[in-house]
Amino acid sequence: MTPRVALLLLLAAGCSSKAPTPDASLPPPSADAEPAKEDPATTLLGGERGVDHVGIAVRDLEAATHTYHDLLGFNRPTEGKLPNGIRNINYYFADATYLETLVHWDREKAPWLANFTDKHEGALFGVLSAFSPDSAREFLAQRNIKVSSPYSGTLQSAGEKEMPGEKWKTFFLPKGQLPGDPLYFISYPRADRDGFLRKLGDRNVRRIFYHDNTALGLRAMWMATDDLEKTAAAYEAIGLTRSRRFQDEALDADAISFTAGAGELWLLAAKGKKGPVVDFLKARGPGIIGVTVMAGNIQTATRLIEERTKRKFPSYTGPLGNSFRVPADLTHGVIIEFAQYLVPAKEP
Repeated sequence: MTPRVALLLLLAAGCSSKAPTPDASLPPPSADAEPAKEDPATTLLGGERGVDHVGIAVRDLEAATHTYHDLLGFNRPTEGKLPNGIRNINYYFADATYLETLVHWDREKAPWLANFTDKHEGALFGVLSAFSPDSAREFLAQRNIKVSSPYSGTLQSAGEKEMPGEKWKTFFLPKGQLPGDPLYFISYPRADRDGFLRKLGDRNVRRIFYHDNTALGLRAMWMATDDLEKTAAAYEAIGLTRSRRFQDEALDADAISFTAGAGELWLLAAKGKKGPVVDFLKARGPGIIGVTVMAGNIQTATRLIEERTKRKFPSYTGPLGNSFRVPADLTHGVIIEFAQYLVPAKEP
């Protein structure tokens, strides 16, 4: 996890050698990424963009980098070291979201991560950005939910000799509030955050975040559950809103989608007694089984990943349109769906 403004400057300094991305692969400035205009305490996320990043726990960070960079086509892996015993490599997108691959460098400082990777690899947590810890705490207190006190966070980037000061705050729901405890919240210093989101309105800035697979941003996180309606009620209890219900034929699952700022959270429950969701729940219990990444050009993404992995990925019409999926055995434990980004129609 890193502050986007510092990252922006770092990437901008080294982006001149990269060929410009086609305009078709760049989303226009989005109102979804604007800071809150209303009283932030009136909603859970306070007008922030919501879906922020997903943490993919791996056993070998260098092997995962080969997968995500060399095979899947995510550009500019950005390495960091955190004081809580974690090393990570992140892949940043033009909409202020990112994928985080992580491993422990100190087992005693990060036992939760080490214990997970002793048995599994995959998406261990998802993170939602909120306007501030105070506004989210106030909102949840009105629902008789008490969140943790915020924790200060920072990251030592390559080239930094010492661990820098605070760069974000994180806070957590009570244990067991959501099945599997898959989510937590992050808040960035407002001035830095607002400045970064404004910069993303500049097409030339968004070019910095070009990816060979044309990835534009993290759009959805998928939560496997064994009780769809009970889990949906838990998500409603923290203030999120159902948006639609659908069936996922590839996973043989029923699904309910929740709006989470500019992104979505999907709850998935198996329709039968067999299938990927059933297998996931047996191995790990409730948790994040997959994610959706929006692509600027789905044909380019398919061709590139097929060529590099020597596998075929048939397209289909998914919940977010023309899509294909890379299975968990190729991604260190998490299904990654690529869906075609469509430019929103202009209002008359």
